Amino acid sequence: MKTRLCGLLIPICLCAVLPAARGDEGKGEPAPKPEPAADPFTDAGTGIAFPETLGSLPRQKAHRYKDPKLGMAVAYHDKSILRANVYVYDFGEEDIADGVASEAVKEQFALARKDIENAAARDYYKDLEKLAEATAEVQTPGGPRSFLSASFRYAQAPGPRVRFLGTNVSHLLLTGYRGKFVKVRFTYPEEKKAEGEKALAAFLEDLGKLMPVEKEKAEGKQ
Repeated sequence: MKTRLCGLLIPICLCAVLPAARGDEGKGEPAPKPEPAADPFTDAGTGIAFPETLGSLPRQKAHRYKDPKLGMAVAYHDKSILRANVYVYDFGEEDIADGVASEAVKEQFALARKDIENAAARDYYKDLEKLAEATAEVQTPGGPRSFLSASFRYAQAPGPRVRFLGTNVSHLLLTGYRGKFVKVRFTYPEEKKAEGEKALAAFLEDLGKLMPVEKEKAEGKQ
């Protein structure tokens, strides 16, 4: 499969203890079995189950935000400076259409792009420059799926978790899928551009396998 960038995402069960039914006093009732813990790497709404690796990057951790509208994020990175995060969320929106054509997806992409610009305004990113903005097509089992896409160049300000102070290239991609937004940030050092672009293509190829285009929608803009 090929990925093409055009123009270039333990609950605790509290069980009440009920009294025995009349006539059954003393017999005792078996305690209900607790619900199994939710898989921390699966989004129930979309059915996306994040695997141990995407492309060449191993999975690191998942985070579920306290605010349900912010959904979950799953981090992938290796021992080098290549890193990715996938976010799956609805931002309080209902009936988010698949693909990139809806106003909800376009507005969310604009907000995500603005978040990057705001990070630069707060000096978290230095010398921010937008490199390109286009549509990315990611191959899936049911056909190509479109993502709104933009890429940026910047240097990250020093901080306790910052591993690289040189110039980065960072890709932002976003689409609608099964009633939610799926957003990707993929970042690598500019000096490793060839390696980074290859890793991005492999990452998106594997992500596409998790987000099939339904047959009835395959002819539409996904």
